[in-house]
Amino acid sequence: MDALTIALLVCILASVIINSVLQQRRHRELQNLTPEITEEPDYVGRFKELGAGALLEVIEQRKATVEEAVLEALPLDEIKQQNIDIIAKFEELDELTKEFKKDNEATRTTTKGLSMALSVGIGERGNWGESCFDDILRMSQLVEDVNYLHDKPLTNSNNPKSRPDFTVMLADGS
Repeated sequence: MDALTIALLVCILASVIINSVLQQRRHRELQNLTPEITEEPDYVGRFKELGAGALLEVIEQRKATVEEAVLEALPLDEIKQQNIDIIAKFEELDELTKEFKKDNEATRTTTKGLSMALSVGIGERGNWGESCFDDILRMSQLVEDVNYLHDKPLTNSNNPKSRPDFTVMLADGS
């Protein structure tokens, strides 16, 4: 217990004692009694002798009782483990945030490139579309000249210049 708390308790106890003495005097005055001439005990001195040690002892007992009750009732190991888990989750969240920022920047760069590609002439847009579709076919594990043909003229067309970007071969040979 610190000195400020002890001083506060001393002030409270002194004010209670002084208030008691003042109430006795006022009570005598109200009853129109003549106050007895007696020597008043030295309450402050007596308090200084007994008060500090007694208060300190009571406070220490209360502190021990509270500590026992709190420490027995609290699952400190579980709380510590939860704190460790929470800190680990925050670290994971920081890593995910960094990855998200990196992915967001990559998406922003791709979007800017796409926007630029789509804002130029029709030829560039067509080339970009062909490139994207070719990538999709390759990611689907289709093989060029086996599963699909790129820029091969159609033989059965009425228009000899008919040349689609891609011709996908179906399982039945069509």
